[in-house]
Amino acid sequence: MNSIIAMEWIEDKFKNKIPAYGTIAVAALISYCNSFSVPFLLDDFGSISNNYAIQKLFDFAALWKFYANRIVLYFTLSINYAIHDNGVEGYHITNLMIHILNGILFYMILKRMLTLPYFKGKLISQYSTSVSVISAVLFVCHPIQVNAVTYIVQRTASLAATFYMLAILFFINYRMSGKLYRYLLTFLFTVLAMFTKENTITIPFMLLLIEFMFFLKDGKTSWIKRILIFLPLFATVSLIPATNLLLKGYSQSDPNVSFKASTSMDRFQYFYTQLNVIILYIRLMFLPVNQNFDYSNDYPVSTSIWENYSYVSLIILVLIGLFSIYTIKRNRIVSFGILWFFIGLAVESSFISIKDVYFEHRLYFPAAGFIMFLIGMIFYEKRQKSIKTSKDTEAVPALALNEILQEIPEWQDVILHDKTGHQIDALPEISDDQVKKILSFHNPIKRSYLVHTPIQALLIIAILLIPLYTGLTLRRNYIYSDSIRLWSDVVKKAPGSDRAHSVLATGYLNAYDDKEKNIEYLDVAEQEFKKAIEIYYYNSTAHCNLSKVYLLKEEYQKCIDEARKTLNISNSEYAHFNMGSAYKKLGKTQEALDSFKAGYEFNKRSTFILKALGDTYFETGNYEEAKRYYEEYLENNKRFNSKDVQEKLKQIEEKT
Repeated sequence: MNSIIAMEWIEDKFKNKIPAYGTIAVAALISYCNSFSVPFLLDDFGSISNNYAIQKLFDFAALWKFYANRIVLYFTLSINYAIHDNGVEGYHITNLMIHILNGILFYMILKRMLTLPYFKGKLISQYSTSVSVISAVLFVCHPIQVNAVTYIVQRTASLAATFYMLAILFFINYRMSGKLYRYLLTFLFTVLAMFTKENTITIPFMLLLIEFMFFLKDGKTSWIKRILIFLPLFATVSLIPATNLLLKGYSQSDPNVSFKASTSMDRFQYFYTQLNVIILYIRLMFLPVNQNFDYSNDYPVSTSIWENYSYVSLIILVLIGLFSIYTIKRNRIVSFGILWFFIGLAVESSFISIKDVYFEHRLYFPAAGFIMFLIGMIFYEKRQKSIKTSKDTEAVPALALNEILQEIPEWQDVILHDKTGHQIDALPEISDDQVKKILSFHNPIKRSYLVHTPIQALLIIAILLIPLYTGLTLRRNYIYSDSIRLWSDVVKKAPGSDRAHSVLATGYLNAYDDKEKNIEYLDVAEQEFKKAIEIYYYNSTAHCNLSKVYLLKEEYQKCIDEARKTLNISNSEYAHFNMGSAYKKLGKTQEALDSFKAGYEFNKRSTFILKALGDTYFETGNYEEAKRYYEEYLENNKRFNSKDVQEKLKQIEEKT
């Protein structure tokens, strides 16, 4: 009874939406309070700090050229860049605000769903507010969400989830009210989602699932009307392929982003591998320990269904799918949660091969489905049994039905039926004599649950899991907050990843620049870059940064050799710069200029190449060329202090 009193108290306190929203926001803020200083990671550099496309606000042509299919994402990043430049705090605050909004949207979706006719009379509906608040808090606190919130560029996952959830919420509201503007908003958010991340192509299928599970027997919607509702929604499925094929949309980060394999991995090999990845995802949802930021190429790839026990994973996943079908009639929230989870993974964990087989941010939206499943299992109805009553039943006070059930412990979770079998949803105020009469001929049905006391179980899970999830999230953010700490963790969990060793080495290389030129950092960086190259020789980034290590260690010929190896793999202004700098230290000015010019031809907006050319020509007395490159440098470096270049331009004016 104490658990019921507690839930009734929660229901009463959260009648107003503001306390519910505030609770979700506070839970998210506590979980991510140590994330605001986490530095740029991996794709953050190419997408933010080194991305010219976002540096001019409202330059939609540049954004379209950079990544047409995610233009909404990059527009939000361009707003951040206009306000915060390369200061990470502003990006993290924005990501957290999106995360809080998603928690609130999840709360609203679940609460709205639990008011649908299907849930009428069910215990979970009676405590819909409490259930929804607890579910939303679990969603924002779960440590699996860190990758999509703290890894800045993976805003693409959280922002896409925002539009996805808005589409779901407005679709449910439209089907309940029939108001056209809600349908139009559903369509709008579907389109915005698809231009945020490609996996949202599943939105029309999700909405169709909602229609079939909760509105199929509403008794007022014809099939013709349903077809008219879904035709425009399913037309949006063609948006992403059309962007690539007809509108010539281009992805700077992946030119093969259309629905074909964007990696050399065979589609079926990718699928066989994903069977194991999904099982790992499910394990992480239940037990979020030993998380890994990046497996890169160290995750075991299954070239056949029989390799790495992929067939076992297939059997498990098929059984889960069959369970979701079996439980549709008994507990639709469980079934819907499972299907939500798999629909959320359908694009990235199926046959559309992607360069990285595993990334935790892909679980951001599916996590909501997992939480629905978890909550649904708590309220899973095992069986129903009749309770025999006597005509001599003792009278009870004149109360409404809900209060009767609360006053009689053995009648908790009971539904009354009349003689014809129809359920009685509510009774007016009645006298003692009327209660006796009702109890003499009505057939009460007691609901039996998988867990003996669902309300108590829900509260226990909330009390245990919310602090645990919050603590694990804080721990993950602590690991993310230092590049060396993060990539040391990755190397430990994925020792065969060349990318992990390379980025860890880069962390030490940056630490050398930031921490009083400690030569030990250069030694560790050299070792880690060599490990990366040993694992995968064609890692051009490792070769390029190793050349920089040799430049800093004044081993100039080694620097030149590694830079050449880099350029044999792929062109890079960084390799040209390192090579030119080494030649310059060796006194080979012409070779240095040739290297810098090659870097300039590759990227004419590279500020460090422009400055190197200006400085070299200035030192050789070629003031005309020096002036040219200094002026180009200033043109492309408006946001930063350029006093030294401006001073040299004054000197050139005085000398000429």
